[in-house]
Amino acid sequence: RVENALDPLLRFDAGWYASILRDGYRLAEPGGPSNLAFFPLYPLLAYAAKRLGLDDWTALLVVSNLFALACVLLLTRLATLVSGEGDAVYAVAVFSFFPTSLFLNSAYSEPVCLAFCLGALLALRERRLALAALLARLNHAGGLQIDDCDLAARQFLALGSADLQMLTLLGETPSDAQLDSAARNAVRTFLRAYGPPSLPATMPLAAVGG
Repeated sequence: RVENALDPLLRFDAGWYASILRDGYRLAEPGGPSNLAFFPLYPLLAYAAKRLGLDDWTALLVVSNLFALACVLLLTRLATLVSGEGDAVYAVAVFSFFPTSLFLNSAYSEPVCLAFCLGALLALRERRLALAALLARLNHAGGLQIDDCDLAARQFLALGSADLQMLTLLGETPSDAQLDSAARNAVRTFLRAYGPPSLPATMPLAAVGG
């Protein structure tokens, strides 16, 4: 077991993750505590680290701290895209030194979860930038009339999700027909706002600009 200085990083739920790593999931006696409440990804990653010769506690800490580093890198990229490099430095500083950042270095699953959340947000942001670049190209070719392509990209993505948001909030999975209808409605509304006067409102967005 890792001793002394690292003990504060190995308390509370860390023991449950260590038990999963050591013995797997176990059913408890009726009314007793159980490790079934803990999701498996973090201990699975720690198990992979353990195969490199690390003990249980060290493997958990290595995974947590690697993902904490990934969080810093992802947040830096995301904050830079949103607010610029100057604000990104402050965002990462607050993120890294806020008191609860202790859990990013502990044997907890928080850094793994947060890294995937930041990655998802960054992927959405990058997708929006790619869409904005496509709209700028179509605008340059004369297929659209847009003053702010980044704003137009955000509006198009919002239009695409508008009809589906309530369904997903209610836990329903949209059907293929509903997805197709949402896409067509988004394109139609978008073209009415940004398409040239001579462009048919029912023309697919991919066809704009030739």
